[in-house]
Amino acid sequence: MVAERFLQVFLDHGIETVQIPRLLGAVTHTDLQSPAHLLKVITPAVLDQVATLFNIRSAYLEGVDDRIYEYLATYKRPTSLLDCLREFWNKSQWKNAVNAPLRILATTSRLNCHEGFEHLLVPVLVEPIAILDEEPICRYHVYQDGFNWDYAPTRIELKAIARTIHCAFGGAIPLYEVEPQEMAALLEGRLIPHALLKRPLITDPSFEDYILEPEKSVVAKESDELPAVFEYMQKTGLDTYDFQIEAHVEPTTAASEDETAPEAPLPEKQPKKQASTGKRQIPEARWRDVRSPHIGGSKSRHSTDDRYSKALGLLTSTKLRSSTTS
Repeated sequence: MVAERFLQVFLDHGIETVQIPRLLGAVTHTDLQSPAHLLKVITPAVLDQVATLFNIRSAYLEGVDDRIYEYLATYKRPTSLLDCLREFWNKSQWKNAVNAPLRILATTSRLNCHEGFEHLLVPVLVEPIAILDEEPICRYHVYQDGFNWDYAPTRIELKAIARTIHCAFGGAIPLYEVEPQEMAALLEGRLIPHALLKRPLITDPSFEDYILEPEKSVVAKESDELPAVFEYMQKTGLDTYDFQIEAHVEPTTAASEDETAPEAPLPEKQPKKQASTGKRQIPEARWRDVRSPHIGGSKSRHSTDDRYSKALGLLTSTKLRSSTTS
């Protein structure tokens, strides 16, 4: 089980088995030839290194239980999420590879606070940690509070958090729809959101349309609640929150057993989108790190299993359990 979960965690972050040595110097291609070879090198120290790399639990990799993430919450403590973003954004060498550090997963594509129905949302912070084959590799900070759009206190707080981030970073706040069972797995810390964030974006409206004034978004939603959002921001100090955004630091290319090994140079920084514009046409290149490679649709639900089976060809013909949530 340890070898299976070790490989699956990399696949669930969009990393092919043959690419593992580029991120984890302690593992070589020779180690990937068989389960016996692999088990010799994935010591507790290596498992802890992988857990730190992806912000997951070592106990999960060891097969203790099925909970991938430690419980992470921000409700009534909005600055905890903002502090997390500020910390990794200012130290990341790869920040320019990700245009939207905050993503929102929801059980509906049409949020409406006046409907009276429960709709759960999960905010996810996306932290770039490397680039492989010109694609960003990210770790995810999954907040498991279970924000309910029908409950005003959680809705207003999430809007305030999103507006604070939008004012500092500009651009869109991507919104994705997930199935109820996927939401349940997210809230229980049992699902890595990488595949969910590769689905087509919900752009009309996008999440920032719920936090902008009508003059800043031609499809602004629930703007009548903005005074309550502004009041909450003032009471909690979010209106003056300082991300202390630092100048970009060029990435290094040296690799060691304890460091990630980048393959390609960082793409040039794109001009930041002004928040004061109306509803925009999103350039395809802007979302190359979050869009499905199948234009106009999501990837097949069997694609992860196919890649997993292929990866296991390096180790064993035994079929491993897929971690894809049905």
